[in-house]
Amino acid sequence: MKRLAAVVAAFILFAFPLCVGAYDTSEQENVAKEAGTENLPKNEYITYSERSGEEKVDVAEKIFKVIRTSLTGFYKNGVKFFYSLLAVIVISAALASFRWTSDNTSLKTVFEFVSVIVLSGVLFSGLASVFTFAAESLNSLCLYMSALLPVTAALYTLGGNISSGVAGSSSLLLFLTVVQRFSGFLLQPLLQTGFVISLMSALPGSVDMRSVTNFIKNALTTLLAFAFTMFGVVMYFQTIITAAADNYIYRTVKFASGVFIPVIGNIIGEAAKTVSSAVGVVKSSVGAVGLVTIMVLVLPPIIYVIMYKVFILMAAMIARMLGLEKESAMLYDVNGFMSVLMSILVGTGSIFIIAVALFIRIGIGD
Repeated sequence: MKRLAAVVAAFILFAFPLCVGAYDTSEQENVAKEAGTENLPKNEYITYSERSGEEKVDVAEKIFKVIRTSLTGFYKNGVKFFYSLLAVIVISAALASFRWTSDNTSLKTVFEFVSVIVLSGVLFSGLASVFTFAAESLNSLCLYMSALLPVTAALYTLGGNISSGVAGSSSLLLFLTVVQRFSGFLLQPLLQTGFVISLMSALPGSVDMRSVTNFIKNALTTLLAFAFTMFGVVMYFQTIITAAADNYIYRTVKFASGVFIPVIGNIIGEAAKTVSSAVGVVKSSVGAVGLVTIMVLVLPPIIYVIMYKVFILMAAMIARMLGLEKESAMLYDVNGFMSVLMSILVGTGSIFIIAVALFIRIGIGD
């Protein structure tokens, strides 16, 4: 019986790193320091007291502040871009009224060719910054999540959720690797290829490739929706199952320690409860900071893309009303590829938000 009690005590001390002597369990700052929260990248929207957990993070207020800042910051560039498109469309429509007075077919073809090329140049000069900003935002988001991942794993472990920490970290690390590779090497070439295909379809005398562009857009959107949904569902159920396993083991060990080690077992159980409470507070603080940071990195490019989508759509409608069918078709096609970009940003941000929400929610005793 004494040997069994020694085994149970050793299991408690080493399998669950709720080490009472490692730090003062009455102070949440020590838990945060042990988890490495000080190494997280700083954020202009988060104060030091909010990062350290001394002050509650108002997530709604932070999000509204990000939205307001993004709208005011991108509005001037968006309006300038729209006016540039509108100027080209109005000039093309004005010149188009004169081309019909000539019977020269070659002159009409040259005019349409020049009109499409000039419009595409203005369009791409504005969208290049959007493509670059979206890729850089995804890359920054992946870098932040890579820095947050060790902190979440440490807090999972300090709280007794060893299986949840391993499972959540491994699955999220896989998703991070895929997104980082995609944003670094494939996103911009993919968007530029879509722009070139739209331009080729709009040029006079070229093959109509709108069916190809529609197929690519629908295939990408469907594939992204399936991938994001499956990964989110798998991550959710994986975390819930591992949390249930950790909770079962925790309750079993706590019961065994109380039965076989009446005095020391109760002391260890109370210490574990105290540490779990401190870890829960730190997890809530870190989770709120992580949620705000994800929104800071995801919302600006999404707002940027939506703003440019609206302006491109308005330009396409005006071009069609003025009789510029080629120009209007190209604008509609480019607008469709912007929808794919928005889907990538929204889907990636949603997966990371789900991961942070599960991190805040899952804990021993839940």
